[in-house]
Amino acid sequence: MKYPFLFVVCLSISYASCKTNSQEKNFSRYLDKIEVLNTPINFSSTNFSGSATYQDYKLDLFKKYKPDQAFELYGRVYKNQDFISLIFNTVGDANIPVLLTYRSDGTKIDSLTLFPNAMVSQSNTVCEIVTLYPDRSIKIVDTLDTCYMNSSEWKLKDRKIDSIKFYIDDSGSIIKK
Repeated sequence: MKYPFLFVVCLSISYASCKTNSQEKNFSRYLDKIEVLNTPINFSSTNFSGSATYQDYKLDLFKKYKPDQAFELYGRVYKNQDFISLIFNTVGDANIPVLLTYRSDGTKIDSLTLFPNAMVSQSNTVCEIVTLYPDRSIKIVDTLDTCYMNSSEWKLKDRKIDSIKFYIDDSGSIIKK
């Protein structure tokens, strides 16, 4: 053969193309069964049950695309030609939703923990309210109550409220505003 190097390169490109198409088909089949959630969506850390909308798991695909600590898929939110976003339910001190964005082949682009400060201790309580809007903007409002024991009852010592805004750009990156 006159051009063995060229033959090997062509064969490699052909193999990579088939592998990518197969990954995209698997991810696409996985997405087809996931319920699309209508926005605006509101979550509260005080009453988020995390009940999954997606029950028909293909366990091998779920394990492949889920973030660490996720035990169920909540639903699908935003989608354009360059990315798709999914919400998973993870466990910490409470059920915590995590938003992930992916390329069409299932490659992870970015992620955002929607209750970044969710916790409860004896003297502190955090309440987080998250809203996902149709324009791909996300607002997280944190309320931290610090309490103290006065005789036999808890009294509010301090309350801090903070608001954080994010936006998912056209490529699927999650950007803090």
